[in-house]
Amino acid sequence: MSAISSRHVLTASVALACLGLAGCGGLRSASTSVANVVTPYRIEIVQGNFVSKEQVAYLQPGASRTCWRVA
Repeated sequence: MSAISSRHVLTASVALACLGLAGCGGLRSASTSVANVVTPYRIEIVQGNFVSKEQVAYLQPGASRTCWRVA
């Protein structure tokens, strides 16, 4: 009788281990989908130098770099 009960315990343990491993795999996809819905705020960072419309209007074809720097 103890052999039957130990066999049931072993079968139940293996079944629980398989269910636990399958649950962990499903949890990863669920957490990824939640992470895609909830995104952090991202600040727009403008890189480079700002050139206004007035500066662009002042720029002439053929002007040297020193002329542009003085302006």
